[in-house]
This record gives sequence, structure tokens and C-alpha cells, in this order.
Amino acid sequence: MYSLLIIAVLLAVLLWVTIDSSSKIFIKRLGRQRSIVSIVAIGIVPAIIAVVIIGLPSMNVYGFIELLAASAAAGAALFAGFAAVYKSIGKAGIANSYMLVELQPPILIIFGLLALSEHLNSIQLASIALIFIGIIFVTTTKGLKLNRKLLPSVIGNIFWALYWIAAVTAMTYLKEYALLLLFIRIFAALFALVYYIISRPPSLYHGELLNRTKNIVPAYLIMLIVIAGLADGTANILFSFASFNHKLAVASAILTMEPIIVWLIGIKFYKEKVSRFQKIGFIIATAGYILLSIA
Repeated sequence: MYSLLIIAVLLAVLLWVTIDSSSKIFIKRLGRQRSIVSIVAIGIVPAIIAVVIIGLPSMNVYGFIELLAASAAAGAALFAGFAAVYKSIGKAGIANSYMLVELQPPILIIFGLLALSEHLNSIQLASIALIFIGIIFVTTTKGLKLNRKLLPSVIGNIFWALYWIAAVTAMTYLKEYALLLLFIRIFAALFALVYYIISRPPSLYHGELLNRTKNIVPAYLIMLIVIAGLADGTANILFSFASFNHKLAVASAILTMEPIIVWLIGIKFYKEKVSRFQKIGFIIATAGYILLSIA
């Protein structure tokens, strides 16, 4: 069972790497608001499939109301995370924006320790400290000043951590995760749709997004955003499967692989520039990840 959980988390990381490394493309071509709505909404499909496979839980009316309340809270945090992180990507690129995903594992590990009675040793605690120190360097510019372009990503990743805390807490209490994830996704999609309507994104007629004569979205872009939505929904299910089986701390440690890979892709593939302090932060955070993985 333990090996199955590890495989599930590794697959989730692989899927998130695929989404995050391509996010700069569809944000640039499709726009931040439309990207968020599309990914969150399409991610409902894997959640529906999971409910069909696992089946509906037996619960009374009060239990269902509690599930809806937890789903609304977690869905709001999930949407807020997307909105904030995607804002940073548009300004600062994917390398440093997603490096800040390293904020989530320490927060989730500490939550698993305090709330779920999971255990951490001294090496794991030192690893968490290294990751936080690395994040401080990643978010600085010359003169050790805060890079304000990355502040939304910091806030967004805190929201994503809160999303997982709300979701895992509800899973533990309700003894259910598939239906919970489905409603979380539905609420997040509703919040994203309202955000899209209110924000009034700019006309689609710009850049390479549309064929100016036929007024259609290119097929490759539709395929990319569909894959991203399905991958994100599936990754959330896999990570929830591990968390539901009391392996949140281990799953969170493995999750630290994802921002490191995306950071390298941002530099090598997108040719994004990073400062000396940010490179130092990457090295420190990576060292923390390695210690966390082997501790």
C-alpha cells in the first residue's frame, strides 16, 4: 500500500510539472482569466470519474451540508491560489513563480505534524528551515529587496496550502475524498467564472491567440488547455488519495520535486533570467528538499 501511495504522488508531481511548465504559454496566448476558468472547470471531469469509480459515500443531510461548506472554503482557496500565482507568472515568469511552490510542503508538513499527529525528526525540521531560507533568497532582488512581482506567488502558494489544509481536514472528518474534491472543483470553477466576468479581460483579438479572420482559438491551444485541466484534476485526486491515507507529510516532501524541475525548465527552455541571490535560494531550497526526502 505504501508503494502505491508513493507512486500516486510521483504521478501527481509529473502531471503538475507538465501543467506548470506549459502555463506560461496558455497564459500568454489565452489570458490569465480564461486560463484559470478553463483549467479549473476542465478539472471537474477527472473528479467525476473518481466519484463514479469510488462510489458515493453514505451520509445524512447534515454531513452533506458540512461537505458543501468545506468544499466552498477549499474551492475559494484553490481559485485564489490560481489567480495570484498566474499573476506572478505573467510578470516574473515560471522559474521563480513556481519555485515558491516550495512554500507549500513545509506548511503542509507542519500541519500534518500538529493536526494529524504525524511525526517529524530533527533532520526534517532542519530541512523545512532550509526551504524557508531558500524562499527568502528566491523572492529578493539586488540589495536583498523584496521582488514585488513575486509577492502574488507567495500569497497564491499560501492559499494553495490552505486549500490542502481545508481539504485534508474535511477528508479526515468526513471519511471521504472523491465527492469532496468534485464539489471543491465545482465551487472553484464558479469563483473563477465570477472573477472572469467581473475582471473584464481584454479583447481576444491580440497576439497569436486567435485567427483574426475566423475568430477561433487555435487547435493546439485548445488541446494544451484541455490537457492542463485534466492533468491538474487528476493530480489533485492522486495527491488526495495519499493524504486521505495519512501520508500527507510524505506526499508533501515528494511534492518539493515539482518546483525544482519547473525552475530548471523556466531557465533552460524559456530563457528566463534569475539573479545571483535567486540562484543561491534555489540551491538552499534544493538542499532542504534533498534532506527532507532522505530524512
